[in-house]
Amino acid sequence: MKKAIMFLLAAVMFAAAFAACSGGEVPGPEKQSAADTGTSEKSTESAADTGVSEESSKSAANTGRIADIKQAKEFTDLTHGLDEEIEFRLPEGHQGNIFEDCGVNCLVVAECFDADVVAYHEYDKEGEVTQKTVGAYTFDFQSFDYMGLKDWHIYVIRMANTESRNQFEHRYYKIVYNVYGEGYPDSQIEKFMQTINLPLENGKK
Repeated sequence: MKKAIMFLLAAVMFAAAFAACSGGEVPGPEKQSAADTGTSEKSTESAADTGVSEESSKSAANTGRIADIKQAKEFTDLTHGLDEEIEFRLPEGHQGNIFEDCGVNCLVVAECFDADVVAYHEYDKEGEVTQKTVGAYTFDFQSFDYMGLKDWHIYVIRMANTESRNQFEHRYYKIVYNVYGEGYPDSQIEKFMQTINLPLENGKK
């Protein structure tokens, strides 16, 4: 159920990002004819004639699919995942776990499981798993283009606590950081990971 919710959220976010990249509207006959002729000069003149403001142009540019480090944000607003076992910070102005960073749309889904099936095997074949120590924890980390899509990049951040002899006390943490754009800087992922807090694990490191 959680997997279905996560995929649905990601699909909706991807559709929204795609719509934003295309200007959020279906081209009218005039715009289509300009595209067909391939005359960028006429397209520019047409945009000027319609009275498109400079601010609107900048807003449209910010929904592009190429990340811009100059638009990088700080992760300052405390929030949490689908349950209380994972805390982290997102940029100010986020809507739920959806936000814009470096000019592209992002979505974070964080969950805690009592078994490793979903937490550790959902993305088995998507990319190499490496160890990354950031902040107070050492994570299993993956980074890959989801389904080969250049404008849908996923970072998977996991950690398992299996120290207890009682299997029912085992916990598996999974954070999926979706980026709907190309060229998102790894430095932003590092900044995000610095904010991760796992309350149930505090004092055990």
